[in-house]
Amino acid sequence: MTPAGGGAVARLPRWGLRLLRRHRRLLAVLALAAAAGTATRAATAAPPAGVPVVVADADLAAGTALTDADLRVVDLPPAAVPDGVVDEPAGSTLAAPVRAGEPVTDVRVRGRGVLAGAPPGTVATTVLLPEPLTADLLEPGDAIDLLAPGPVELGGSEAARVVATGAVVLDVRLPEGDLLGTGDQAALALVAVRPEQARAVAGAQAAGPLSVVLLP
Repeated sequence: MTPAGGGAVARLPRWGLRLLRRHRRLLAVLALAAAAGTATRAATAAPPAGVPVVVADADLAAGTALTDADLRVVDLPPAAVPDGVVDEPAGSTLAAPVRAGEPVTDVRVRGRGVLAGAPPGTVATTVLLPEPLTADLLEPGDAIDLLAPGPVELGGSEAARVVATGAVVLDVRLPEGDLLGTGDQAALALVAVRPEQARAVAGAQAAGPLSVVLLP
């Protein structure tokens, strides 16, 4: 039957309506199941990739000089990564205590300054240079040997002894004043050496300034 106006209106036959009414509960259950499946898939979606962060491997006290043994890398969710995390804290000194598993941030470590150029596992010590000319020849990054006067040999000459080898120059200064007490100007060099070499340098300097050998 065509209504007035000539437009055809699609209608379900009576048997179709009866079938729809009879199974409407089943259709509702199927719709709910489909919605639940969609929600489950959304809930089980892969979480965002973790971010590698350096954390303390154990409780560490303020003043600890960090080494690789004190640290480990863990993956944290992006939302859990604090601001100011330090990518390579080894070689820095803690300015505050850090708990095991706590990310190492910039507020937990002291600024390294000139120590940023120190090789891992080294410490910095000062070396008194008796001649300003020697300081003029040195630049940060240079590798040097430090020599001290040795025992007097036959003939009255002194044999130099090496107190530190492969030291790395971090900084060189020409301070004002008479550092030697002789009226002559002297210079100071800050060098990176192994801890046992630092003790040898300190002991040797008690007897006087050290000589420098510039390495290639």
